[in-house]
Amino acid sequence: MNIMEEMYPAFPLPSDEQFKICLHSLDGESFALPVIEFCEYAHAGKMNWIECSWENDLLPLEYDTTILPSYIFSTSFLRYYFPACLNLTVNYFLGEYHGEKMGNIDSFVQHALDSIREHYDALNAKEKKLIWEISELIENNAWYDYKNECIELKKIMMGD
Repeated sequence: MNIMEEMYPAFPLPSDEQFKICLHSLDGESFALPVIEFCEYAHAGKMNWIECSWENDLLPLEYDTTILPSYIFSTSFLRYYFPACLNLTVNYFLGEYHGEKMGNIDSFVQHALDSIREHYDALNAKEKKLIWEISELIENNAWYDYKNECIELKKIMMGD
């Protein structure tokens, strides 16, 4: 987590203007209600990405927020929460949620991996290095079998 905290400062939080632009960009998207709910929750609570947790912030929301990572690169407001998605993904592969009833966190992680693959070219060099390190955790994981997803991610990374 310390590496991510160095790479992604907790402050400043996204601005009110970034929040408004984000909501406007999601307006009319039929599947975006969970993302809108998260944005409103995060903005109203002035939540930084470090504070964002699966148990306390995402799971209790009314809508299923597992699709959040699919939208994480769509606006600067949501991009600010990308490290929260990474952190939850890392914790998942470290076994933090293994064997517990934690909702659809496996779906959240799958969406996070898909989004990283889809937007890999938009990441900076430090982020790409971090993703490489995370891919090692995924590939050599004792709790979950995401080898195919890891192979696909590494193909994209090797093409870079």
